[in-house]
Amino acid sequence: MVSSSNGLEEMFPLRNSPEHYLQLLKQERPEWYQDAISLVQHIAITGIPFLENKEFQEIKSTVPASLYEFYNSFVTPHKNKIYLRGKRYYISISDIAVDSEMALEQLKENINRIVPLMPTIFDLCDKSRNIQERLFLGLPLDHLKHYLLNIFTAVYNTMREKEEVSAEYLQSSVDLVQQRISEYYKFIITGQTPTKSIDQAVLDSIASQIDSQVSFTSPKSLLREFDHPGRIILYSTHLLKEIAEKGEHYHLALNPLTGSAEIGETVRTFSDLLNKKVIDDVEYLRYSTKDEQHPEVINLIDLLHLAVPRQLHESFKKRIKGRNILVIDDNLGRGKTLSTIRKNLAELAMKVDITVAEISSLPIDPEKTRLTEKDLDYPPIGLWRNQKYILEDIRNLLWGR
Repeated sequence: MVSSSNGLEEMFPLRNSPEHYLQLLKQERPEWYQDAISLVQHIAITGIPFLENKEFQEIKSTVPASLYEFYNSFVTPHKNKIYLRGKRYYISISDIAVDSEMALEQLKENINRIVPLMPTIFDLCDKSRNIQERLFLGLPLDHLKHYLLNIFTAVYNTMREKEEVSAEYLQSSVDLVQQRISEYYKFIITGQTPTKSIDQAVLDSIASQIDSQVSFTSPKSLLREFDHPGRIILYSTHLLKEIAEKGEHYHLALNPLTGSAEIGETVRTFSDLLNKKVIDDVEYLRYSTKDEQHPEVINLIDLLHLAVPRQLHESFKKRIKGRNILVIDDNLGRGKTLSTIRKNLAELAMKVDITVAEISSLPIDPEKTRLTEKDLDYPPIGLWRNQKYILEDIRNLLWGR
């Protein structure tokens, strides 16, 4: 276990040092490396990015006074730190159920606060000089990325229940969220400022198709455990290095929703930035053996029925047929979900490899375990911390519980 002064080892123990996982960045773009190290050092015990209060006040003073209230709504002060997530980030904090209708309205309201100000935000971001300023000035973009991931999940879940919803709405939401993921990480690490705002009409048309009764099926629909830019960059750049060293190339990175929703696109972004063309495209499905509504899967038809909207069955099969696929999940527990996905995709795919960012620290029960770390094609970077404890820490910080 690697020791760290910021609580990283208490929260998500790393197998090696951050420097080890950022070797590719150091080799290829040393000018970005130090910012990546600094970003990892801004991981708080909750998994939320933070700035020291003095840093925060100095950076905030560079923002027009008219935007103070706006930027303050994205942070939570606590002791001598300013946590760079506000209460608005966490649409639902319940362990048990989600009020889907309320969550959807909050999402739309939060997005509509940001979109009109995007040109102003871009102008501010363009003046940023270091990682601390980018973390602060990019706060609305970080929150917007999260909200759009929630919207994408809502559309996906709606389509699984309602066949009349056209696939074009899902594709529009995929395009939106992938662009925001890519632009956010390019900005955070390279300082490359986004330039393209969001077409409100497109966003409204997507939201109009969401059925609030089926859009958010659990708290995990709105909260991802693997959700800190520092950890995502550590894993993405290290995975990219591992793939390149093996000489592999994948036509698709497939992310099971919702925990790993942004990992594939982040790996592809760094693949482009570092000129390592190892992943061509990203695909998604919604399947977990933890879901009690999911019966046993016998073949690919069963998996498609449970995990992919019927409107996408034929296009999904075409996308995986004869292709090399890398399934990337956020964590590995007993391995039943990954084992099921790999086994059934192999009916059509040329090759199906699997990997996870983190692995459970819980004791392994051989009778209930399908996969262990040795079955992964690429190793995790650390240990997974259960969502229950993440929720508890977030509640304690944001609501003082």
